[in-house]
Amino acid sequence: MNIGLIEAVQVPLLKPAPRSVILSNNAPRTTSLTKLDENILVLNAFEIKCLLQQISYMETGSNIQAISGDRLGKYLISDFLLKEYAYKDDIGWTGLDGIDTQELFLNSSSVQDKIMINFFTDYYVKLIKSGAIKAGDTKSVIAGMLAVAYQFQDIENTSTIQTDKIANTLLVQIKKESNFAYKAVKTEVWRNYGKQQDSLGRPAGLFFNAGKYAIQNLAADFTES
Repeated sequence: MNIGLIEAVQVPLLKPAPRSVILSNNAPRTTSLTKLDENILVLNAFEIKCLLQQISYMETGSNIQAISGDRLGKYLISDFLLKEYAYKDDIGWTGLDGIDTQELFLNSSSVQDKIMINFFTDYYVKLIKSGAIKAGDTKSVIAGMLAVAYQFQDIENTSTIQTDKIANTLLVQIKKESNFAYKAVKTEVWRNYGKQQDSLGRPAGLFFNAGKYAIQNLAADFTES
């Protein structure tokens, strides 16, 4: 159906990053995604770097010490995502990677990058499984879908998914999945039906366009989209 992708055309791209961010000394060190299906493309390390740089620039101007509500760092990583990746629990910081205070987290660009790289690695698999990423998708679409999944980073309550738009088989799948797979399902719902927003009320097309821009513009001289 791809209604979400069609809707995204009407959503303006906010704060496109300049090409200079790719050459910055603070640019993250990244790795390529692992190929799962011969018919589905993967993003290489440089393309992941471009995706991360666009998201961080759009969210905070790449300010590693940014704070917005319960979201921290240059990517505005939510408290929920910090718990998903075991940096926090219900009591507080866990000490993972030596991070046991908010101050340490806000001064560790590499840990902020690591969480994002782990997220994209995990959700590339989950998005394929949910059908949000499909055979034949360009790299621009794949990056866009990964960005949308991140946009839904703190959608932890399955009741926020529009269940009337999800096939029963997919609902069964999501109930069996661990590790918050409903973010992947919500991304799939947006792709097919549109009209999904994040917890801040922003349209999903915002991050989809950011992902496309990362590939089509920031990475343009180095890869085909």
